[in-house]
Amino acid sequence: MIGINTNLGSLIVQSNLKKSTNALNTAIERMTTGFKINHAKDNAANYSISTSMSSKISAYQVAEDNINLGLNMLLTASESLDIISSGLSRLHQLAIQANNGTYSDTSLAALKKEAQAIIDEMYVIHNDTNYNGINLLDSSASFLTEVVHRDTSSMTSLSDVDINTQISSGEYSISSADELAKLAIMANNGKISGGEFVLSNSIDLTQNANWTAIGNETSVFAANFDGNGYVIKNMRINTGADYQGLFGNIQGNISNLALEDISVVSGSNSGGLAGSISGNIENCYVTGSVVAESYTGGLVGNMTNGMVGNSYMIGDITGADNVAGLVGHSDSAMESSFFTGNVTGINNVGGLFGACSGQNSYGTVKDSYVRGNIKGSGQSIGGAFGYIYDKKIMDTFFEGIVEGSSRTGGLCGTFGYGNIKNSYVDATVKGHSAAGMAGNVWNGYISDSYVILNPDSKVGAVFSYGAQGSGVYNLSNCYYNTTDKSLPLVYQRAELTASFFEKSDRPFTLLSPVPLSVSKTITFQAGIYSSDSSQIALSTKFDITSELYSLKYLSLNNEEYLDILDSAITKVGMKQTEYGSAQNRLMSALDSVSIQYENLISSRSTIRDADIAEESSEYIRNRILQQAAATLLATANQTPAIALQLL
Repeated sequence: MIGINTNLGSLIVQSNLKKSTNALNTAIERMTTGFKINHAKDNAANYSISTSMSSKISAYQVAEDNINLGLNMLLTASESLDIISSGLSRLHQLAIQANNGTYSDTSLAALKKEAQAIIDEMYVIHNDTNYNGINLLDSSASFLTEVVHRDTSSMTSLSDVDINTQISSGEYSISSADELAKLAIMANNGKISGGEFVLSNSIDLTQNANWTAIGNETSVFAANFDGNGYVIKNMRINTGADYQGLFGNIQGNISNLALEDISVVSGSNSGGLAGSISGNIENCYVTGSVVAESYTGGLVGNMTNGMVGNSYMIGDITGADNVAGLVGHSDSAMESSFFTGNVTGINNVGGLFGACSGQNSYGTVKDSYVRGNIKGSGQSIGGAFGYIYDKKIMDTFFEGIVEGSSRTGGLCGTFGYGNIKNSYVDATVKGHSAAGMAGNVWNGYISDSYVILNPDSKVGAVFSYGAQGSGVYNLSNCYYNTTDKSLPLVYQRAELTASFFEKSDRPFTLLSPVPLSVSKTITFQAGIYSSDSSQIALSTKFDITSELYSLKYLSLNNEEYLDILDSAITKVGMKQTEYGSAQNRLMSALDSVSIQYENLISSRSTIRDADIAEESSEYIRNRILQQAAATLLATANQTPAIALQLL
């Protein structure tokens, strides 16, 4: 059939030309991209599989980078430990050499000088070995006990509670600055008389320009508060009012809470955590500054019937009377806590307590320390305690500068009716009636303790003077080392003689400059999943500071030197083993990740990659078909003209 309106041959050729052109374009796309699946329409199932594989391949690439970074970190730590190990080995050689008995005092002094240089260098390596700001040989305290966040989903959210509700029991979650401010309003209106309040998020108080304390002098917050391991940041208080802090006045316990970058400017009874508390503070820390009047502390201004445990403050504290880095005034106990920074006041000024007195049942202070500068313009100024009475002090130390007008001591300004045991001072002490251990003492007992004193004025090596003529002063198994060998043991009192006290260069091996060493954990993400199988955890805890400290002040030929040295060598060896094991695990993980990465690449290639030989053949075939169709289309388009020849 020959027609004019319908050219069936042309239509057939056009259809085939479209097919060959589309096939040609597909071949071109596959050859230029290298993939046979470029869109989901190409192969929906395989496109989904390929996409999933690509995601995993990218994750494995990151995992490989993570592992290599972890190996670099561990290599840094291991090489530092190797240097420390070499230093300890050299000390071992020097100690054996010094014990030979064939060396004069001059020769021993030369050996000691080399040993001191080695120890000083090991101190530097121990403290400064870090990778990208992470301390790898960690003997410092952070959030002192690791906290597993409590699940607060079943608790009542404080936002759902009417502000006029009286709360006397139950558990309530707080997740925002608004809820925390609501708690302050309720407490200050006398609505909180029990229960427990638990943080479920970290909170930034930047928008709360002048924080209103939770509880005040007349309306006490009578409940417990669990920070749940979260952080409250940027608390600002600027007022002349008393009873200031996150809590103004609380009867209850505060636990697991961190306050960072705080600034408190207020009246008396003020602190970072609380102005006044009757209860315990456990596992908390504060950083920032507190400037107030009397009864001022970095943690608490005034504390009764409680205890501070596993807590610390880093910053600057300024006040009048009863001022301290941690607790301004207290009858309470303290364990495993520390202060680092500067304290300035008038009377009863200290690093841990400004003034502390009460029954011994409330009164043991142990495993705590202060590093900083303590200054008071009045009396009873001490590195750790300004005024302390009827207390037991154990395993506690101070390092820094103490300056006062009178009754000034490296550990205690005024100390009476108590015991100091296994504690030490390494201080510069300035002021009248000043001493290495206590400026003023009566009925005091000191044993197994050590003083390193850098006197800046006329002081006593241990005590300055006793306030009562009938006082009992008992020193046993104590030692001191000063830059001024002519210092009297006790300044202004003659009763205490050298028979109670022995000059020596030997400290106690039990003493440690950092008794609060905690384990910080580094987690290496060595896989692509969130399970434990994809993670390798490593503790950075490593502390030989007590051994280095002891070795620094012991004579090389002292009988304990080699024992202490062996202890340090054992610790280094154990840490090297720990880091070496972690390196082996990371290497194994790297091999595993590499294998899985290569297998996924191969599998994805099978599914997605184009066979260029096949696609080039398709390209040529469709190119020929396209050219043939174009030629035939011209012929087919001439068919209607044949009909005119029949007329």
